[in-house]
Amino acid sequence: NACPLPENPADLYDPIRYAFHAGGKRIRPALLAAMSDSYGISRESSRYPAMAIEMIHLFSLIHDDIMDSDNLRHGKPAIHVQWDVNTGILSGDALFTLAFQTIQKSNLPVRNTILPIFTQSVLHVCEGQSYDLSFETSDTVRIEDYLQMIELKTGRLLSGAAQIGALLGNGGEEEIRIIETVILATGRAFQLQDDLLELTSNPENMGKSLG
Repeated sequence: NACPLPENPADLYDPIRYAFHAGGKRIRPALLAAMSDSYGISRESSRYPAMAIEMIHLFSLIHDDIMDSDNLRHGKPAIHVQWDVNTGILSGDALFTLAFQTIQKSNLPVRNTILPIFTQSVLHVCEGQSYDLSFETSDTVRIEDYLQMIELKTGRLLSGAAQIGALLGNGGEEEIRIIETVILATGRAFQLQDDLLELTSNPENMGKSLG
């Protein structure tokens, strides 16, 4: 109910509802809310940025599953499997647009402060995915290139969420820099662990296709 969607066209919005209710850790919006909480900011004030961050994450997962031909996400059929590839692409595109509509609902002073970090974080996700795709046709991948990829694909959106949470509380420049550094490292570790689990686990335990 926090993010009401139109009923029609159902072929567009039903898959988006499916994505919202498919499960997941919700780490990025939780991190944003926790960071803003630490500055005494109400959940109402952080609601729209947190929702926008999660929408971008879901958009990236939908398109990532299509690009990687992954059939499972959170233990359920991926959207392009439950519906079809065209529906997956369009639903992901709609989520991308809804994310920017949602963050625009933030108060004006806050919006002007957080939009640059939000947009840059989104671009970093796309850059990271591009590197990831290029690795699939590479015979070898250097460790430093892999680390750059996971920083862009995972670390930057996680870091962006934390920075936005701090900016909502008028965090200082030095505080924001420290938060960026710490959460980037956390994001890299998170993705590294996830990738290692993919090598040693199975789709049933991971709740997603492995590759």
